[in-house]
Amino acid sequence: MDPAFGLWAVLFSFCALQGLFLSGVLFFLRKGRPTANRFLAILALLIAMITGGYVVSTSGLASTYPYLAFLMGPFWLLLGPALFGYMWLLTGHTIRLSWTTVLQLVPFLIYFVPTYHSVFFPAHFQAAGYGQYIYLPPDGSMKLLPLLYTYLFTGQMLTYAVSSIRLLRRYEVAYNENTADDKAGHLVWLRRLVTVFVGYMVYETVFSVLLLINQAVELHYYYISALLISTFLLVIIYTALRDPHVFQPLALKPQKYDRSSLSESYVEKNLANLLALMEEQQPFLQSDLKLPDLADMLGISRHHVSQLLNQEVGKTFHAFVNTYRVEEACRRLSDPNYQGYSLLAIAHDVGFNSKTTFNRIFKQHTRMTPSQFARKHAA
Repeated sequence: MDPAFGLWAVLFSFCALQGLFLSGVLFFLRKGRPTANRFLAILALLIAMITGGYVVSTSGLASTYPYLAFLMGPFWLLLGPALFGYMWLLTGHTIRLSWTTVLQLVPFLIYFVPTYHSVFFPAHFQAAGYGQYIYLPPDGSMKLLPLLYTYLFTGQMLTYAVSSIRLLRRYEVAYNENTADDKAGHLVWLRRLVTVFVGYMVYETVFSVLLLINQAVELHYYYISALLISTFLLVIIYTALRDPHVFQPLALKPQKYDRSSLSESYVEKNLANLLALMEEQQPFLQSDLKLPDLADMLGISRHHVSQLLNQEVGKTFHAFVNTYRVEEACRRLSDPNYQGYSLLAIAHDVGFNSKTTFNRIFKQHTRMTPSQFARKHAA
């Protein structure tokens, strides 16, 4: 092995090869949603290109291909749009070609044009006279365009991080109107995705502040940043291949209602039927109960069920169902016939998928934990 091909070069080579392999697999993958698979393929290819540039800069290849690493720089500015586009698809939306979509490529073009101009048209580039703003001078200080690139990337990714948080919150609101399961696989994955994305942006913000203060930073800061985003995206892609079910979202949209669309008699009749159904048949005991299931039981549309809950009961579907689950759990915890049951068994029996969710929602309703409630009534 070439002595110059050290640890950093090995790590980046691994990421680049993995990215190339996964990009090819995802591009031709027929399972799941083809559009989402294509976005993941783009992300994997971007990883391969970016980390491939770092392979060049951290190994002896830099002397043979001096411009290759430099040419990969602008592609960092495509990571934000590609990742947010993927999350947009995960929340049940579609992507159409529009001015809004095209404008998201502007940061990439701002840096792409002068970078490729300097490499492929060097004579014209030198004649233009702005090369002094692109290349790093011998003293290692930062010039205008490298600084612009750093803050352009950080600002862009911060914007996408905030947009991702807002997108997740809107989706959670819509999801709660349609299902009582707040631990659905794809919803949990979206939360983790946004959390890690924001954590990465904290690192990038600190990195940019250091760069602004010192006008230069150690190379390993760049390397760590590249490995973090590469590892983060590769984990997303591996999860998509291993557990594709977490990437099958419901096509949810927040409901808007017109009060006059339902007559008073219709509301009274179906609200009474709904409450009777919950009391007599106890569908809330089903852990996978969803709004369409309840609508089918009542023989009305899911839109009308959601409207009844929001306007007449004053609760989302999620809150409505969990109220019944907590009431049933309270009944069982205070019933001597259930003293031999564990809290986990009772949680599962009344429709909760996990003890953590059971404890949290139970405490929200009763101001005490299930174990505290059980001890109080046992006494």
